Amino acid sequence: MNKKKLAINILYAFAAQGLSMALSVLMSLIVPKMLGVEQFSYWQLFIFYSGYVGMFHFGLTDGVYLKLGGKASDKIDKKELSSMFWILFYLQIVISILAILVALLFGMSANRSFSLIATCVYMIIANLTWFLGYILQAVNNTKQFSISTILSKISFILFLVILLFRKVQDFRWFVITFIISQAISFIYTSLVSKKILKEKPSISLKTFYTAYSYARVGIKLTIANTSSIFILGIGRFFIDGNWGIIEFGKISFAISLAMFFLQFIGQVSMVLFPALRTIDDEKQKGYFTLIEKGLSIVLPAVLVLYIPMKLILSKWLPQYNDSLDYLGLLLPICIFDGKMNMLFSTYLKVIRREGKLLLFNFVAVLVSLVSVFFSAILLHNISFVALSLLISIATRSLIAQKYLFKYYGIPYIKNAITEIVIVLYYLLSIFYLNDQTAFVMLLTGYVMLIILSRNTIFSLFRSGKNRLD
Repeated sequence: MNKKKLAINILYAFAAQGLSMALSVLMSLIVPKMLGVEQFSYWQLFIFYSGYVGMFHFGLTDGVYLKLGGKASDKIDKKELSSMFWILFYLQIVISILAILVALLFGMSANRSFSLIATCVYMIIANLTWFLGYILQAVNNTKQFSISTILSKISFILFLVILLFRKVQDFRWFVITFIISQAISFIYTSLVSKKILKEKPSISLKTFYTAYSYARVGIKLTIANTSSIFILGIGRFFIDGNWGIIEFGKISFAISLAMFFLQFIGQVSMVLFPALRTIDDEKQKGYFTLIEKGLSIVLPAVLVLYIPMKLILSKWLPQYNDSLDYLGLLLPICIFDGKMNMLFSTYLKVIRREGKLLLFNFVAVLVSLVSVFFSAILLHNISFVALSLLISIATRSLIAQKYLFKYYGIPYIKNAITEIVIVLYYLLSIFYLNDQTAFVMLLTGYVMLIILSRNTIFSLFRSGKNRLD
C-alpha cells in the first residue's frame, strides 16, 4: 500500500466532504427556512427521486469499479471503456424518455412531474460522471474524482448563496442549479478522462457482451446499493402516500440531519477500497480491527449532540419540531450505518462477497417493508415508522458485522451487545427524561465509554502510529 498516496487521497476526500458538510448545513438549516415547508418538501422529493438514479446503470459502473480495482491506469483497456461509456449514454437516454412519458401520461401534479423530469436529466449526467469517476477511483486516482466532487459542491454552494440572497422561494430553481452543478463535475471528469473518451468506440455484439460481463459482475453491488437506499426509502414512500407531501418533507428533513454526520465516512470508504485490494489478508484484518475499534468509540459521540441540536434547531426552525422528534429516533442510524458504509460494505467488496452484501441488504429491506407497513398502515404512527427504519438499518449492520468478524476470527457477541446497549441507553434517556437531564446522562454515559475504552484508545494510537511509520 502506497501510504503517501493513500494519505493524499484521504486528504482530498476529506476536503470534498468538508464542502459536502458545508453544503449540508445550507441545505439542512438555511434552505428549509427560506423555502417554507411545502416547497422544501418538493425539493426533498427531487432529492428522494435522484437517490435512485444509480440503479439505472444496471451494474455496468459497479462492474467496472470491481474489475479494475487495484489496477494501474496504464494497464486498463481504454478503447473498451470508451465503448462502455457510450453504451451507458444511450441506455440513459432511452430510460429518460420512457420515464418522461410516464410523467406526462399518468396525471402527476405539476410539481411532481417537474421533479421526475428533472431527475431524468440529472440521471444522464450523474451516471456518466460516476462511470468515469469510478474508473479514476478503481485505478487509485481518487484525487481527481475528489476534485470533481469539490467543483460540484462549490458550484452548488455559490448557486445557493445567490438564490438565498435573492430570496428565491421556488424549489424548481434549486433543482435546476443542482443539475448544473453536477454538469460542471461531469465536464471536469470528462477532461481528466480524455484518454478514454478520445478512443473511438467499437459498438458490436462483442462490445455488448463485454458490457454484459461488466454488468454481471457489478449487478449484485448495484442491487445491494439500491436496496440500501430502499431501506430508508420505503418509510418515506409510505409516509408520502399516507400523510402527504408535508409530512414527507418533515421525515426527509430528519433523515437529512441524521445523514449529515455520515458525510465523511462514505468518501473515505471509496478511498479505502482500492488501497485495501493491494495488501494481503493479514494486513487487511489488521486494518479491519483498527478501524472497527476506532468507529466503536467515535460514532456514539453523535448521540450526545442530539439534545443541543434539538434545542438550537427548535428555535431556528420551529415549524420542524416534529422533525426533531423523528431525528431522536433516527440518530442511532449513524452508529450502525457509519460502520456499514465505511467498514463492512468496503470489506465485503474487498473480499469479493458482493452476494453477501446483497443478501444483508435484502434482509434489511424485508425487515423495513414489514415493519413500516405495520407502523404506517396498521398503527398509523410516523414515530413507529422512524423506529422501524432504525431497526432495519441496525439489523443489516449487525448481521454484516457477525459475518466479517467470523471471517476474520474475531469475537463478535461483546461488540454487538455493546452497540445495542448504547442505543437503548440513548433512547430511554431522550424519551423518559427531560432534555437537561437526558443531556447529562448521555454525556456521562459517553465519558464512561471513553474511560472503559481507555486501553483500547491507547492501543489504537500505538497501532495507528506503527502502521503509518
